[in-house]
Amino acid sequence: MKHTAHVTVGALMRIPLWAGLDESVLTDVAPVMRVVLAPKGSVVVTQDEPTRGVFFVTEGLLAFSRTNDRGGEPLVFAVAHPGQVFGERSVVDDSCYSATVTAMSDSILLHLPREDALRVFLTVPIVARRVMQHLSALLGEMNTARNSLTQRSAAPRLMDALARIAMPVVGQRDMLFIESLPNQESLAQLSGLKRETVSRLLSAWARDGRITRQGKKLFLKLPDEA
Repeated sequence: MKHTAHVTVGALMRIPLWAGLDESVLTDVAPVMRVVLAPKGSVVVTQDEPTRGVFFVTEGLLAFSRTNDRGGEPLVFAVAHPGQVFGERSVVDDSCYSATVTAMSDSILLHLPREDALRVFLTVPIVARRVMQHLSALLGEMNTARNSLTQRSAAPRLMDALARIAMPVVGQRDMLFIESLPNQESLAQLSGLKRETVSRLLSAWARDGRITRQGKKLFLKLPDEA
């Protein structure tokens, strides 16, 4: 992972948290932020690491994984796409990062150091309000996802999990591809299923052509109703 140049005001305006804010706020924040280049496979932050600040995803795809108290292989439980942010909760409550964040593809992020994030969150009311709205929306999304997992059958749940970590294939509206497929335990956690169920569905979809592999990539054909 490599830190490069300062962030421009124009780059900030393309991020939901900062979009539409007074230019005086943006010109105060932009000089203290840095562009971070995260090549595929690189680790951006590590679980239980003291917070270094907030990260805003501008390009790429990142995976969030955790290990339990018993150790073992890390399990992927969420992903982040361009426009999303992470690390803000650890700044607000002065805690460590709750997950390891790894680049699933070559990614570009903007990093706002902890001290500067705290200063802006505490002194600029509109930013503080947007951060609170963002955290509230995350809780709502978690509750919605939890309810969805209890009401939907296994196949749609796994398909949704795969779609969340996939990228579109240019020129094919019903095709997605995954650069690096998480292991079946991680897919089970993402979809709220048992690993055996994930294995059965993946095997069935491979047989009927729903998923195919080309080199290291996995291609996914969306169902007609998706």
